[in-house]
Amino acid sequence: MKSCLGKRVHYLRKKVGLTMDTLGQEIGRSDAHIHNIENTKSFSPKVRDVEKIADVLGTTIGYLLGVGDVSEASACDAAFIRKYKKMDAEGKEKVRKMCDIL
Repeated sequence: MKSCLGKRVHYLRKKVGLTMDTLGQEIGRSDAHIHNIENTKSFSPKVRDVEKIADVLGTTIGYLLGVGDVSEASACDAAFIRKYKKMDAEGKEKVRKMCDIL
């Protein structure tokens, strides 16, 4: 039986087209570790691993854990804002220009 975390990691991983192996490599873990997260209800990954998974999958920890009333769309928005805040000034300016085009 899958946990909320496992179900959401599996769903988003498939949605973005990653294998367990690829996601594992992205966060510095094995595909077996990702398998355990996705498929073992009692498995408790480290918070840092969940943070890394959220970053790779473009979401938030809250969404992955099912905390609060966070929809997938609002979690994606929050992940975008988090990435935007980490950009340098040049990157932020490029994003602003792209938004002005829309």
